[in-house]
Amino acid sequence: MGKRFSRKEIMYDKELSFSYEMKPIIWSGDYEIHEHGEDSDYDYPGDCETDISITWTNSLLMWDNLREKYQTILLTKALENEIEQAIKNSL
Repeated sequence: MGKRFSRKEIMYDKELSFSYEMKPIIWSGDYEIHEHGEDSDYDYPGDCETDISITWTNSLLMWDNLREKYQTILLTKALENEIEQAIKNSL
């Protein structure tokens, strides 16, 4: 079994583009990456889990087809989960 570890990194002023409900979203803000698990060694392949936490949202924009421009939207829990998953996918 490998040695247990825990690492934390804070990312500031990041921007992320992704789709939510088939609409383009642009999010900018800060988030924290927390990795924890066990390092690999000769007999053990290791295991790592990554958690993302949004710590601050500077802006959150969604494309509005009627107005043909980006509109500011409110951050919901469902949208926060989508942003965290999009960040994980981009790592």
